[in-house]
Amino acid sequence: MAGRGEITKRVTKAGEPRYVARAWADSHRSTSKTFTRKADAERWLTQRNEEIQRRGLTIASKEPLAAWLTDWLDVWMPDLRPHTRAHYRATLQRYVIDPHGWLDADGEPVPVAERPKNGRAVPDEVRELNLGARPLASLRPVDFQRLYNAIRHDGKGARSAQYLHAILHPALEKAIEERKLSENPLDRVKRPKATRTREVRILTADQARCFLEAIASHKHRALWTLELSQGVRPGEALALRWEDVDLDLKIARITKTLTPSRTRGDTKTKAGIRTLSLTTATVTALRAHLVASGPRARLPEALVFTSETGTPEHANNVSRRFKKLLRTLADVGIPQDMSMYELRHSCLSLLLANGMPITTVSKMAGHESAKTTLAFYAKSIPGDAVKLADMMDTLLAAPANTATTPTPQSAPATPAKVLSYRRLQSGG
Repeated sequence: MAGRGEITKRVTKAGEPRYVARAWADSHRSTSKTFTRKADAERWLTQRNEEIQRRGLTIASKEPLAAWLTDWLDVWMPDLRPHTRAHYRATLQRYVIDPHGWLDADGEPVPVAERPKNGRAVPDEVRELNLGARPLASLRPVDFQRLYNAIRHDGKGARSAQYLHAILHPALEKAIEERKLSENPLDRVKRPKATRTREVRILTADQARCFLEAIASHKHRALWTLELSQGVRPGEALALRWEDVDLDLKIARITKTLTPSRTRGDTKTKAGIRTLSLTTATVTALRAHLVASGPRARLPEALVFTSETGTPEHANNVSRRFKKLLRTLADVGIPQDMSMYELRHSCLSLLLANGMPITTVSKMAGHESAKTTLAFYAKSIPGDAVKLADMMDTLLAAPANTATTPTPQSAPATPAKVLSYRRLQSGG
């Protein structure tokens, strides 16, 4: 029955004809579409059957989904960055490959004897679905919809489901190319939409000044000054080496980012490799930090920011210190729930709000294009609506005798024709 189809005529309540074309990919999978004209239905059915034959969608693979996802990640995704691969593996392991298991910090299964008593398990619905054990040929859209619905109630909301969907969809598309699937069941699943639980915290210029004044004597002043004044990502700051910094020329070369395993990995994008012109506040803070670092700063490959033992900083530890700092700054109006990453957002937003060209800010931020910058920071850019309002304020505030349009000297001025109130009402 593979590669075949049918067209069924139906009539709506209004008496209008409708033609439902259904194409069969295999003995139990089909896709359908409704048309108002029979010719359109026939054309679609022909194109669909050609696609089925071209892809060879008649093979129903009995390979378990877990096995395919493992092969896809290890064989077909060789260019993933190490920490991205670790995130992918941990997410797939948790919700699909082994929902009955537990994971350590690196995404590896934890032996039963070593599992924490208060560890966080996956929802019961996810364990019951156990999609990883299901053959590829038996996967249905409703199974994945139930999976996403269960994850939405797992304490992390829709973002976890959205992230899983972004991993699963290309994996199943590759399964289609390898003739293991007839169609991608995720094409008929309602894609999870992540909603922001709160607005991004952006410091005003006054708040930014208060922040820098408050951390003037803090041990980690240089790190947070660098992020707020230069807009670097926290991982980029933690991967910065002293040999990448020239305090006399006031420049810093961003080339790497610190991965979750505390190694120096590639930046988020190729555009992330950039040279920054340092502000006076940043240079001052870095000079003081260099003196405090002592002989350790002169070692080859020495990082600018390290732990007390000289090892690369752990991002979670730095984040905890930042949260602790915020509790001491409540009296100066600094938002208590902001994240360290929002120092970068504050820097870029302040630059855009004060007229800095978006292309310049985009290069400073290490974005691939100005579109990326615009997508996130559009609210920070003074819009045309504000300009229009300002223009109208200027026009309406001008004296009446200066607002008239001068007539050409070659033509005598004609007094304006005044319409009566009655003619105005009648549209004259």
